[in-house]
Amino acid sequence: MARRIKLPLLDERGDMLTNFIIATLATAVLLGVGGPLVLPTIFDRYKLATKLGAEIDAVRQLGIAQSGTGATLYVNSSATSTTFTLYTGRPESGNAIANAETSTTFNGTVSYGGAKQFAVLASSAGAITAQAWTPGNTIAAETACSGSLTFTVATSLSSKTTSAQCQ
Repeated sequence: MARRIKLPLLDERGDMLTNFIIATLATAVLLGVGGPLVLPTIFDRYKLATKLGAEIDAVRQLGIAQSGTGATLYVNSSATSTTFTLYTGRPESGNAIANAETSTTFNGTVSYGGAKQFAVLASSAGAITAQAWTPGNTIAAETACSGSLTFTVATSLSSKTTSAQCQ
């Protein structure tokens, strides 16, 4: 009669191998199928938040350079994209604004206080404030800003708040 040898590690190795195969297949599916859908969306939100910060820096610098008239950054978000337009001057009564630069359109949306069309206004001292605005209209009075402004950057899968210091 042959003696049967029990190998307890075989069962554990079999479970380990099964788990490894399942994990590998799941990773392949996520990267192969879900990756192209999820990863660009995450990167779009990051790129948009980075662009917003760069545009706010640009409007501050342009505002300082305008000696008294300041500058305006118009943020226009549609359902899926955002365009930034930079103007010299602020849209207050009696001030003329001129289009200085239009940047490219980015995937995702930016909002301020729920508004998807708004202006970030920079004074000649570099202080900023924001409020709902569309080109062709004037702003009766700029809203005061204390501390920081909070913006929401969103893509189809996620959103994030980001802020900019008023001064």
